[in-house]
Amino acid sequence: MKDWIPTKEKLPEQFVVVLTIHEDDLYPVPAYLYDTSENIWMRRSEGPEDKIIGGGHKLLSRAPTHWMPLPKHPKEGIT
Repeated sequence: MKDWIPTKEKLPEQFVVVLTIHEDDLYPVPAYLYDTSENIWMRRSEGPEDKIIGGGHKLLSRAPTHWMPLPKHPKEGIT
């Protein structure tokens, strides 16, 4: 996997899901850049409860400090 890219150096393409992390977070979060001018990031949640309560897109509580592309899916073994 590639190294983390600081958001101060480069941002991902808008609406493309990437792996994000804030320097104070414990775990990375898949998210996408929603608004480049306001630095607004969203995450896509997939649970059935998310579709009922507030929809499947959630605002990140704070903008990430780093990101990296998602790894490619495995070609075999997915059922």
